[in-house]
Amino acid sequence: MPIFHTLSRREAQSYLDQFLAEMPAGAARLAETLQDQGADSALVSDFAPSSLSNVWVAVAPLFSWQDLYQPANPPERWSPAAPVEGLGDLSALPSWFTTSTGYGLEHFSPHTLWLIDGVARHLGNVLAHTNGWVWKVGSGRSGDVFHNQPVIAGPLNEHSPLMSTAVIVSRHLKGGEGRDTLLETYENWVDPPPVA
Repeated sequence: MPIFHTLSRREAQSYLDQFLAEMPAGAARLAETLQDQGADSALVSDFAPSSLSNVWVAVAPLFSWQDLYQPANPPERWSPAAPVEGLGDLSALPSWFTTSTGYGLEHFSPHTLWLIDGVARHLGNVLAHTNGWVWKVGSGRSGDVFHNQPVIAGPLNEHSPLMSTAVIVSRHLKGGEGRDTLLETYENWVDPPPVA
């Protein structure tokens, strides 16, 4: 379990290399899930932005909290902590899983963490293929949430598909979509709305 903010730049680059080497396995897992859901498994190699909506529609019904987590009621309240023990073998989770981000990743079921993995990688790869963005080590200051994490970087900003997808999935499970899912996130990253 990486604790990203404690990694040296060399360790963070080494982790990014591992993360990128995992891309084919991540795509294969997502393709299998899409096929199981009756969707076209070829969506994993479709880097058109519209593929993001199609992937979301197929996987969204599969998201769930982990067994030992009880979400706050009403959902607007701060959510209680989830015991990490509810996730089982932590070495069987995606390599980027950590409890040190403040994103509540430990709230999700192991299956949902793997879905987040596949969907986030697809989001990043759509940006890479259609806009020339690149995966890199997050360059935020030490203590920033994306510091040393895999991020996708465009001409103006860098974003974390992993943590952003986790936020979108959490909103979905709490019953409030907010910003659409993946396609609106993509659009807001590529063409950010003007600052008011």
